Order: sequence, then C-alpha cells, then structure tokens
Amino acid sequence: MDLHGVRILVTRPAEQSRDMVHEIGTRGGVPVTAPMIRILPPLSWVECDACIAGLGDFAGIVFSSANAVRLFLHRCTAAGSNAALLQRAKIYVVGTKTAAALVASGLTPAFVPDVHNGAELADHFRSQDLSGLRFLLPRGDLGRPEIAEGLRMCGARVVDLIVYRTAGPDAAAATVVRKVLDDRAVDVATFASPSALEHFAAIVNPQQRETVRTTVVLGVIGETTAAAAARLGMPADVVAQKATGKGLIDALHEWNGTLKRTP
Repeated sequence: MDLHGVRILVTRPAEQSRDMVHEIGTRGGVPVTAPMIRILPPLSWVECDACIAGLGDFAGIVFSSANAVRLFLHRCTAAGSNAALLQRAKIYVVGTKTAAALVASGLTPAFVPDVHNGAELADHFRSQDLSGLRFLLPRGDLGRPEIAEGLRMCGARVVDLIVYRTAGPDAAAATVVRKVLDDRAVDVATFASPSALEHFAAIVNPQQRETVRTTVVLGVIGETTAAAAARLGMPADVVAQKATGKGLIDALHEWNGTLKRTP
C-alpha cells in the first residue's frame, strides 16, 4: 500500500511512538497520535528496591518489554545499585526492541528468541534444569504469565516484580479518537498490544466501532493482538510479525489490500 497521504492513527504510548511517527512521515503518510496506553510507576517502589539491594542473589533477570528495562534500570540508578552486579547478571529479553533498550543502557542480553514473544522465551527455559535458581522478572502489571510459568516448570524460583502500571488514555487522547472516527479523518488505525485495543474499544461507541470495522484498515503487531482485535469485533487487516513500530509500518507498506476510505 502506498502510504503517501494516508492518515494513520498511532495509539502507542507517547514515549514509544516517535520511531513510528517518523517512519510514517518519511513515507509521506500523515500520523495522527492518540496514545491508548499510559505508562505509570508502581504504587510503591519498596519491593523493587528490596530486589535491587539483593541483585546478587538472582541467577538471571528477564525483561519482557522495553518499558520494564527503562523503569527498572532507572530505579537501579536512583537506588545507587552496584552496576557491576548488573554487568555480571544473565539478562534475557523477549525481543529486539527490548534488547535495544538494554543495549542503550550499556548491557548485553544473554539470549533473545528468534520469534519475539514470551512463549518462545519460555520454551528456551523449558529445555534447562534451573532447580533452586532465583530469577527476577521486572514487568508491567498486565504482563502475560508464560515466562514465569516456563521458569517454574524448570524448577526456578521466580520473583514477579511490578515496575510499571498500564493505564488507559487520558481525556485528550479519547477526544481525538472519537473525533477522527466521527469525521472519517483516518484511513488506518494501528495497535501494538491487546491492552491498547481494549482501551480503544472501551472509549468508542457502537457506531464508531462499526466505522473502524467498515472504513478503516486495522494494522496490528503480532498474532496475540490480532486475536484481541477479532474478539472485539474489529478484525485486523494487516498483522506485522516484527514487533516494532517500523515493522508495522513496513507491513502496511507491503500489504496488497486497498483502503476502505469513504468520500
């Protein structure tokens, strides 16, 4: 699909959408930003600070998102943690975006699965005997359970640590979404997670949801998000397998379908 002049709704959190917005602009598209997710700190840092103080007790640290990397490492810095302990730790990540966030902080992942999802990383652990070893999983409050389950099946002791909360859109973003749907002012809507789709579905009325289904091309990242779209009655037209904003824009560009644009 030629993206020149195509109006694309970007629903990723503001701090994660810059590369996507840039990519759309580079290809001649028109980005319309309305974050459906806000990333908030946990209600308390007490548990996190205790884990940071005991970093040397963990055999590995597992990150399932770039947000988890950023918030956990920021807290480590604020707590004055021993950087050498992080440098020595075996750190596992779920995908390239999470790995990039880790590398940007001066750390190197011990393993990145070829298929970028939690189930694949869990499969990596299931082939090992981790009896009695402690693993730290800094994550968001809506994180999926596959990684922790995979570690526990191998005998590991898992500390599930919430380092951020995921909240829905603020009033301004909700207003943007409703207006562009009422005005038929977007051609494509993009989503990177089931939670973004669920928040989106919660703020639109039935008529606006029907507008998405019939007049908007829906692009999502990954099969899990595609399944959520189908469950919500807004089937995805484009499913990007590469879990990055650029990957989704590439998938839209390569898609052979046509816009559902109405006059």
